Amino acid sequence: MCGMVDLDAYFARIGYAGPRAATVDVLRDLHRRHPAAIPFEAIDCLLDRGVDISPAAVDAKLIHARRGGYCFEHNSLFRRVLEALGFEVEGLAARVRWNMAPDVPPQPRTHMVLRVVAEGQAWLTDVGFGGCVLDAPLRFEPHLEQETAHDRYRLTPVGEDLRLEVLREPGWVPAYDIGLTPLRAARLRDGQLVHLDPPDKPLPPQPAGRADDARGALRAALQPAHRPAAGRPG
Repeated sequence: MCGMVDLDAYFARIGYAGPRAATVDVLRDLHRRHPAAIPFEAIDCLLDRGVDISPAAVDAKLIHARRGGYCFEHNSLFRRVLEALGFEVEGLAARVRWNMAPDVPPQPRTHMVLRVVAEGQAWLTDVGFGGCVLDAPLRFEPHLEQETAHDRYRLTPVGEDLRLEVLREPGWVPAYDIGLTPLRAARLRDGQLVHLDPPDKPLPPQPAGRADDARGALRAALQPAHRPAAGRPG
């Protein structure tokens, strides 16, 4: 992906002062800090301002103006940071299933995630999925239940995709279906246009934040935070 990033400014933004190396420990630390420091928000979508996802615009907004952004902004910035540190990174497009009824037809691939290789292992990273954002990278392996500080996740094959599911009180809930073909720049632009101006004009994604022990979302009023149940990390 084109576009350099000011690592000093980014690390100051998320409060990171650790090593600059392409290791799993560094990936985990950055993934934990990024969504805790930079909120998910789509205020520009809500106000019909449009969103510029060029590297310069994303850095100006998320790093220097200390605002948040939505998935393409978050994950394109995170990708450039990881690549600058020497990680091998691919962007992947996903179909959102979160909060959708099971019988809803397949939607366009309007979400972006990353597949990152660290120490010979492929990892799913996603620092831009609102109130259900990952707080840690997941091993890019199907059928493996993986605990994070907030939730338990698994990747389940669905046709040619991998579905990210999260365990909540009703059971396994789908978050999104990940296509395994790497994103190209043109597809990324198409994805943004579909996301910002779909035919039926749904409500844009809602602002959300994450702390080490809770998540919260801002809708018409401040919603209660989701906290892990007592006695389990997820």
